Amino acid sequence: IKGETIVQFDENSKGSYPADLGARCEAWDDGHHPSCKEGEEPGIGNGWCAQKWCYVDSCNCDLPVLPGVSAYVPDARYRGRPVFFSY
Repeated sequence: IKGETIVQFDENSKGSYPADLGARCEAWDDGHHPSCKEGEEPGIGNGWCAQKWCYVDSCNCDLPVLPGVSAYVPDARYRGRPVFFSY
């Protein structure tokens, strides 16, 4: 998918992600989130930056840890419900 998804973290901080953000389980934040860039903490490939995650259907998801509501796309809906993510 061509394009990008811009995620606004706060008034002064945003990140540019691939357009298919969350479509499959990958370390989406690595190199995209402001804290996941070279010289930052935890930095590229470290800590939560390296954790793989994806968007899931919370009604059809049997995971040991409950999925959380995505703050990255707060207005997005799937089948009328908020979008959830899982590690």
